[in-house]
Amino acid sequence: MMNNSSVLHKVTLQLGAILMIVGLVVRFFVPVWACGLFACGVVIFAVMLFLQRYEGDSVVLRRLRSQQFIAVGFLVASAVLMSMQDLHWGRFHHNQWVACLAGGSFILLYTSFRIAQESKKENGK
Repeated sequence: MMNNSSVLHKVTLQLGAILMIVGLVVRFFVPVWACGLFACGVVIFAVMLFLQRYEGDSVVLRRLRSQQFIAVGFLVASAVLMSMQDLHWGRFHHNQWVACLAGGSFILLYTSFRIAQESKKENGK
């Protein structure tokens, strides 16, 4: 059964993901707001992901968790590159942030499916 703390973590993690998506959609209309919304979503998502703990012994699950941290690094880089493009600061003024976003999203998608599979295997033992 889930306690209030785990429900709060799950809701906050989902809020961060929703803010990232809203930031990407708002980008078509108000690009300056988009980078702020996306960056807030990335920060919330990253903090909640780092707060989750895995206490088991599975090497595979530990590896998948470390891959999630790499994906969060890609998302943070994507937020920085997006703000460079929208606010016209720094060296990168084109769509490099899209490549970081695609890489981070792909890794997160892969790890979320694999973690679900491995957790079922581990709980089935």
